[in-house]
Amino acid sequence: MDAMVSARVPVEIKKRGDSKLKEIGSSATELVNSAYEYVIEWGRLPGSEPTKKPVTPQVKVLSGDDARIFEHTWSKREVLEAKGYDGSNFKDALNQARDDYYARFA
Repeated sequence: MDAMVSARVPVEIKKRGDSKLKEIGSSATELVNSAYEYVIEWGRLPGSEPTKKPVTPQVKVLSGDDARIFEHTWSKREVLEAKGYDGSNFKDALNQARDDYYARFA
């Protein structure tokens, strides 16, 4: 069984809309069904901006023991520099690769 939907639409919009619907071989019934399906799937009206929920920053306060462990671990970190087979660092290897690549176009 289908439900009946009733809506108020400005006369000029209805005329123009009916004309376009006829042009594309559709009907007001298909339009309304499509609009309902869109709202069900996307949770908003067609053409409207998606609802953006404000992002609340989450802050976790570490307990005394956790804070000490984190501080100790953080202080022991080190950043390793990648070395090439010939002992060159990444920056030098990248620059050499660029030089080799662009030399083909010279």
